[in-house]
Amino acid sequence: YSEGLSFDSNGDGTCSVSGIGTCTDTELNIPPVALDNERVTGIFDGAFQFCENLTSVTIPDGVTYIGSFAFDGCKSLTNITLPEGLTRICNDAFNGCNNLTNITLPGSLKTILRYAFSGCRSLTSITFPEGLSLIYDYAFSGCSNLSSIRIPAGVTEIGTAPFSGCSSLASIEVADGNKTFHAAGNCLIETDTKTLLSGCKNSRIPADGSVTSIADKAFAYCSDLSDLAIPSTVTQIGGDAFLGCDKLIQKENSISYVGKWVVGCSDSATGVTLRDDTVGIADKAFYSCKQLTQVIIPSGVKNIGADAFFECNNLIQKEGGAWYVDK
Repeated sequence: YSEGLSFDSNGDGTCSVSGIGTCTDTELNIPPVALDNERVTGIFDGAFQFCENLTSVTIPDGVTYIGSFAFDGCKSLTNITLPEGLTRICNDAFNGCNNLTNITLPGSLKTILRYAFSGCRSLTSITFPEGLSLIYDYAFSGCSNLSSIRIPAGVTEIGTAPFSGCSSLASIEVADGNKTFHAAGNCLIETDTKTLLSGCKNSRIPADGSVTSIADKAFAYCSDLSDLAIPSTVTQIGGDAFLGCDKLIQKENSISYVGKWVVGCSDSATGVTLRDDTVGIADKAFYSCKQLTQVIIPSGVKNIGADAFFECNNLIQKEGGAWYVDK
């Protein structure tokens, strides 16, 4: 076992790793017992943050959680052994571990919090345990070599854009029996709300009415996505849903289109006329276009998203207590 690590007592016969201390090991092997025979049950927030010389870590059985930023910025880390009994990986725990290539999530794991593995761009695959229930916002964002995902049947909550920036992602599946989510056309869909949560470079949005909205950043940085039809059943597109999809977005003057939807506008635009075939304006499409003074909206537009004209202060007119854009 590695020597010289710092521990803090939990006061109940257990303790948690709090830092690297005087340890100089690059292959870290955390002991199961420390501090007067107290059992090691956790890794505190930021315990090994920016320990850039670490190449591997073995975490002992008995550890139930890995704290926020615990291994954040450990750029040389390539391999980590996680114990059975681990239930929670907290915010940014492995954020920026660019060279992490080998990780097996234990069957006991229940929760993966925000940005937990964000920027782990060397990960090519990840197997989620069947007991997993929660995957929070941006948990695997920027894992640019991740090629496929399969959501287990027990997952009941998925946050915003957990796989944004996974540009190599080609396959999205959901296990049979999941009562909250399903996959179709390589799209991750929340069944009851009919919301498409995440897509990939091979996505095809179902046109059978099972998708009526596209979530914020659902396709963000799917840089190889070049062809995607948005069916008429879609009535709402979230902010930055197609951010960084340069092969997909069509630029016409200052306006960015995906299909017949406006999804963005140049900050420098002063006056714009939407295409006659435009059917919708996505959330935040004109967000903070402060120089915009005129938008001509055709009669075929049926859907205008939340905050579509937020902070367009030279465009919005106030009359009789109401705020107007055009009519």
